[in-house]
Amino acid sequence: ISSLNASRELPLWSLVIVDEAHHMRNTSTESNNLGSILSGLTEMMLMLSATPLNLRDQDLFNQMCILNPSMFPDEQTFAALLEPVKSLNRCRRLLLSNSTDAYPALLQELNSLEAGPLSVAISSHPGIVSLRELVTEGSPMTSADLASYDRTLISLSPLDSSFTRALK
Repeated sequence: ISSLNASRELPLWSLVIVDEAHHMRNTSTESNNLGSILSGLTEMMLMLSATPLNLRDQDLFNQMCILNPSMFPDEQTFAALLEPVKSLNRCRRLLLSNSTDAYPALLQELNSLEAGPLSVAISSHPGIVSLRELVTEGSPMTSADLASYDRTLISLSPLDSSFTRALK
């Protein structure tokens, strides 16, 4: 199969859908190996799982590497991308608490993001500038504000185009 993959000019399939994808999280399994092979043979791949992601970062890396090996070539690159994601998620939780009591922690988290690898993207983003101003003033947010700022934070995630999590 590896020789078939190396000699082809076009993907064999336009889309492969894998259910129960959490079984591919361990690199020592045949499931992971199959996922890597299928990923190389298809134009797009969708991996589904209803199992909660209570995994180690390495497990998530293994799955993301199957989906997009060029974006996630090694664990160091993945870790560098994952840290801002964790911070953005903390910002989202603080924001969605819809409490002015959470504003100091939200500002601290935004400062942390601006000091990290996404510094320019964060500090120059009009939505983040607006959020920072509103939080600094201590103004309460409307439902529309919360939804808009949440979408902004999601859009800044380096994993946004590769990973989606939906809750019931």
